[in-house]
Amino acid sequence: MSEKVIRSTLETALLTALHPRSCISLTCQEFHNNGGLLACAINAACLAAIDAAVSMKCHIAAVTAAMTNTGIILLDPDGQQEQEARAVCMFSFESQDSKLVSTYTSGQFSKEEFQKCLALCQAAAGDIFAFYQDALQKRYCPSLSADSDSDDD
Repeated sequence: MSEKVIRSTLETALLTALHPRSCISLTCQEFHNNGGLLACAINAACLAAIDAAVSMKCHIAAVTAAMTNTGIILLDPDGQQEQEARAVCMFSFESQDSKLVSTYTSGQFSKEEFQKCLALCQAAAGDIFAFYQDALQKRYCPSLSADSDSDDD
C-alpha cells in the first residue's frame, strides 16, 4: 500500500513527459522505523529525485501527525506515539503553493480535527522545504553554506 502512495505522490511532481522512453526507478529501503515511515519515505524519494536531477514541476514534503486520546496533536510522532494514537494522518504538499498532493489516514477523527492536522502539517512542510534547500546548498555549494554558517556566529 505505501509503495502506491509513494509512487502516486512522486508522479504528481515528476515531469515524466520530458523522458518518454526512460524508466525512473527508485528503491526505498527501511533500515529503522521510529514512526512517520511513509512521510519519511516520500521526503527521501523527493530528495533523491532532486539529487538525481530528475525534472520536476515542484518538490514534495510530507508530514505525519498523530492525535492522542486526549485530543493533542503530535507532529512527527515516534513509533510508540503512533501506536497509542487515536488517529494518524500523513499529508504531502507541493512546494509552489503548499497545495495538498496526497493524504493517508488511519483511525477516527472529526472534520475539525482533520482540518487542524492539515493546517499544522502544512506549516511544518515549510521546514522540510527549508531543509531541502539547506541540504542541496551544502552538497552543491559548500562555500556558500560555510559563509552562511560563519555569519551565524
